[in-house]
Amino acid sequence: MIRARCRAVLLACTMTTPAAAQQATTAPPPVAQAGNKAPGPDIVVQGLKDRKRGTWRRADGAHIIVYSKGSADELVRVTRNIERLHQLLTRLYRRGGGADDMVRPQITLLDPDTDLSSLGLQNARWQQGPFMAPFAGTVYYDPREDGEVMAVSRRDTSIKLNTVRAFNEDCDDVVQYAGTDAVGLCSKMAPHRNPLGVAWERSLYAAYAERFILTYAPASDPRWYLDGIGALFSSIAIRPDGAIDYARVPDQFQQVLTAYGPADVAGVLTGRYLTDTGDAARWSPYHAWLVSHFFLYSALSSQRSDQFRRYMAAVRQGKPLAEAATVFGDLAALQREIGRYARRDFAYAHGQAPQPDVPPPAVTQLSPTDSALVEARLALGGRGDGWLDTIRAATTGVDDPDALRVAATAECGSGHADACLAAADRVLASRPDDAAALASKGRALTLKAIATAGADRTTGLAAARQLLARAITLDRDAPAPRLAYVRSFLDAGQAPPDDALLGLAQVIRRVPAAPAPRLLLAESLLKQGKADLAGRVAFSLTHGPFDSPERRTATTLFASTGTAARGS
Repeated sequence: MIRARCRAVLLACTMTTPAAAQQATTAPPPVAQAGNKAPGPDIVVQGLKDRKRGTWRRADGAHIIVYSKGSADELVRVTRNIERLHQLLTRLYRRGGGADDMVRPQITLLDPDTDLSSLGLQNARWQQGPFMAPFAGTVYYDPREDGEVMAVSRRDTSIKLNTVRAFNEDCDDVVQYAGTDAVGLCSKMAPHRNPLGVAWERSLYAAYAERFILTYAPASDPRWYLDGIGALFSSIAIRPDGAIDYARVPDQFQQVLTAYGPADVAGVLTGRYLTDTGDAARWSPYHAWLVSHFFLYSALSSQRSDQFRRYMAAVRQGKPLAEAATVFGDLAALQREIGRYARRDFAYAHGQAPQPDVPPPAVTQLSPTDSALVEARLALGGRGDGWLDTIRAATTGVDDPDALRVAATAECGSGHADACLAAADRVLASRPDDAAALASKGRALTLKAIATAGADRTTGLAAARQLLARAITLDRDAPAPRLAYVRSFLDAGQAPPDDALLGLAQVIRRVPAAPAPRLLLAESLLKQGKADLAGRVAFSLTHGPFDSPERRTATTLFASTGTAARGS
């Protein structure tokens, strides 16, 4: 009975593969229907009584948690706007509405003088572009196994428009209308183009729109398409009543194309742009907006519409982009068609105000200890040297349970079993039923057990699993205990039992964008001899748009077993 139930649940975890992807809406409808605005409650700011104030504030929305050192007014405004965007996307894609059991993503708004590199943060599981250097991404997004994390600097950027390409085009215009004698006058007659200022919130809205697709409507979409979805929602205009205009043409769109050239449509659709360099690498959020707007919001001919549908279906079935792009026929003709479209006036879409409007979030002023943990938690996803030092600096000598949990997670994640165990035991000394600390202790005991042999190994693993089972009982929704329980088998070279896989399937439902739980499930199924089901679970890893450590591991894993990840 349990095996039949287990297989049914595990099959549900393959529903991000092509068979289900075909049911997803390829393009959002142009208008979202909703009722009129209803007044929301006043802003709620929770202060600290008899405690020192830290530098960070936290806003709790229905679907997100946002941290910022900025003003409370800005934090409330940005949080409400993201929640409004979430509601719009919910109506467009017909999913993600109401209460769900997804782990809420944590979004950190960094100070303008703080950049991602100073925190050791690199996008290892999610990538945009690659965009040309002036348009380089400013958002960090990590779909971690215990919940998604996003960070963006509250610093506006500027894009140079006075490029050599723009000067040459302007000079050509001067020559055309003034004759060849005007060549020497180009430097005087060609207009000077001021830099284009871009508000930092645009990048945040774009990343959140992509995150919504990856979480609620996942499929093996091409990366350029996700870039385009983000671009379409980056230029949203939110009206006072909460209504949203979207798919709006970005500011100075034509000037950007003049300065950096047209999109290489063939390079994009075939995936060649992913490896192009130099002048060939003409890809930016503006180019992504154009290509996506053409396919999703223009009056496509029935032939082009059918070609696009077949192209997306082929990509979602795992076909290489170059092979999928053959459905368009003459790509040079499509290039000219999109080039003509770029010179037209563009339509935009309107989503009516939600009913009722999104209420202001509750805002909490964090304590100094909790403030120190904001960047420490971000650093848990750090790459390279220094990230562990950041966490140790924020947690050493601190008795706060939250700080010790972060320290234990970091030490176990780095393979430092003794330090992990010490931090977990300090929490458990005063809170013996702390599920997070029990999960870390169970993980630490697993690491210590697999470093031994014989009876010590068997006894150590049994003790670790006993603690992890208790942690799962205490907090059935937390991903960490269930993940550590599965790892206690895989790290020992053993096949996890069915109850462990059922728990892993639950984790995937709570953090569907995270690649690590999906990889663990695929590896577990391979251990059980269920290669076909494992391949279906891992399909979105091996054929998805992002290069992640889990993708490389999955590719190697299936190659070593002589099987292949495939869709339904």
